[in-house]
Amino acid sequence: MRSFLLAGLLVTLAMAACSSSDEDETEPRPKPVPNQLQQEKIAFSRRPALGDDTELYVMNPDGTQVKRLTNDGPREAEDLAPAWSPDGRMIAFVSTRTRLPDVPTVGAPRAEEIYVMSADGTDQRRLTRNTNLDLAPEWLPDGRIGFVSCAVPENEPPDCEFAAIGLDSSR
Repeated sequence: MRSFLLAGLLVTLAMAACSSSDEDETEPRPKPVPNQLQQEKIAFSRRPALGDDTELYVMNPDGTQVKRLTNDGPREAEDLAPAWSPDGRMIAFVSTRTRLPDVPTVGAPRAEEIYVMSADGTDQRRLTRNTNLDLAPEWLPDGRIGFVSCAVPENEPPDCEFAAIGLDSSR
């Protein structure tokens, strides 16, 4: 009787294994990315022509439909390091469009600050306001933007640390 039950159990398991399909698998699958814009567009920085400022653009992965997102004009500014938000609605980036505080405007070094904008280039706003070099923005799971912030004292090596800021400029 015992071998009959064991044989029946093995037949049942074999039938279940044969009838399973890919659709019935219980293994975890990657979750769909809610950020379809990020998947369909590439954000990048580029200098359109010699002597121009570096601006941010988006394009299709095949290189078509290039659209300029930033245009700082003749301000000798650089917009760099775009990073998509997880939902694809915003882009964080570094910009040198502001001058360091308390420095004369002619020939003054530029502050490298963290900015954010809508994915279409609208609503550009500055998040950081300091004399540090704020670099390499990346979106954190909690919605803040993480970045490297480096104090650069004169005649000393830079002192860098990881920092994070919220969209409301809170740390």
